[in-house]
Amino acid sequence: MDLSLYDLGETYQKIMDLDLEEETITTMLSELETSVQEKAGNIAHVKRTMESVSEAIKKEENRLKDKRKAIDNRIGYLKELLFENMKLMKIDKIKTNTDTIYITGRDYAKVIDKSLLPDEYKQQIVEIKVDKRKLNADAKTNDIAGVEKYRKEWVVIRWHTKENTNVPTVAKRF
Repeated sequence: MDLSLYDLGETYQKIMDLDLEEETITTMLSELETSVQEKAGNIAHVKRTMESVSEAIKKEENRLKDKRKAIDNRIGYLKELLFENMKLMKIDKIKTNTDTIYITGRDYAKVIDKSLLPDEYKQQIVEIKVDKRKLNADAKTNDIAGVEKYRKEWVVIRWHTKENTNVPTVAKRF
């Protein structure tokens, strides 16, 4: 039987709905279970491979991020070096064949004491945070206004080492 995992699930349901002898159903389900185990194993292998690729990409992203940060720091150093030397030599503007380099600035206001600042310059920010652990714990036993209960389920794939092979392969539900 060469069916997709989706088709195997449908086939399982159809077998369970058939009015056959128990021995026939057991034989059919056994063949189906072998196919499911094989497909599930293949999916687990593909998942591990994709996780390895994802991890390699993440490491490369971090390497490139660190390299970009080093280059940005070097750019900042060069600009600061140029700025300080132009200030030291009292040069406001330099014109080359390719660039015009000049010193400019902008005035800023710095707050020294917030309590003396007039209200028109203040903004009050109120942030409400939800204690999700307490909410989840209380929602198990109580109905809480503004809260909808739901169940989230997921599949767990554990990678077994050779020493740990005495693990049941499929939990049957029939």
